[in-house]
Amino acid sequence: MSTPRNSNFTVYTAMQGSGALETINSQAITVYLADNNGDILLCSGIVTITDGSTGYAKGGIYLKTDVTTGTGGTYLNKGTNTASAFTLATQA
Repeated sequence: MSTPRNSNFTVYTAMQGSGALETINSQAITVYLADNNGDILLCSGIVTITDGSTGYAKGGIYLKTDVTTGTGGTYLNKGTNTASAFTLATQA
């Protein structure tokens, strides 16, 4: 069960694996958490996320779920909510 994305604070029951399927920039993702502006803070999918999209919060996290073992799949939006710029988070 989830609350509507247009509420002040949206939380999806991510621990149960549910979320809301959305399409941004022609890419299907599952949204788990959004801020009070409706910008996505946490989402996942199997697509290679493209930059320049609107709707992802600065610092938002995208989890690519179909990467191979030993390959990173956590991406951070270092752009803005009107022009995303995702980079792979690396481990030191």
